[in-house]
Amino acid sequence: MYLNDIQRSGFYATLGLDARKFDIHVIRKTNQSSGRLFPVILDVENPYFFEYLEICSEMNSKLIEIDKIEASPIVKTFKKLPSYTILIWYLVKLYLLKPIDTQMEWNKVY
Repeated sequence: MYLNDIQRSGFYATLGLDARKFDIHVIRKTNQSSGRLFPVILDVENPYFFEYLEICSEMNSKLIEIDKIEASPIVKTFKKLPSYTILIWYLVKLYLLKPIDTQMEWNKVY
């Protein structure tokens, strides 16, 4: 969602929204709700979480720009390799961030 919405930040601007701020808010709220349903949730308050997402967004933008250039598919593929490598690396780093255990919350009666 974050990578896709950042590409369409112009659309959000026409609605009077900042795409990044809006997505960060939605991700935090969704994560908060997920804690009531799932035993673990993402640690979106980890200082690296949104930093890594932003790097992934930058690499995604570079990949889109490379697609727009006039070059052979082979040249485009070689130009994309560094961005793909960085994107995959940071997606793995996001995946490996320690999650938050929410099972303690499951015993609370509301």
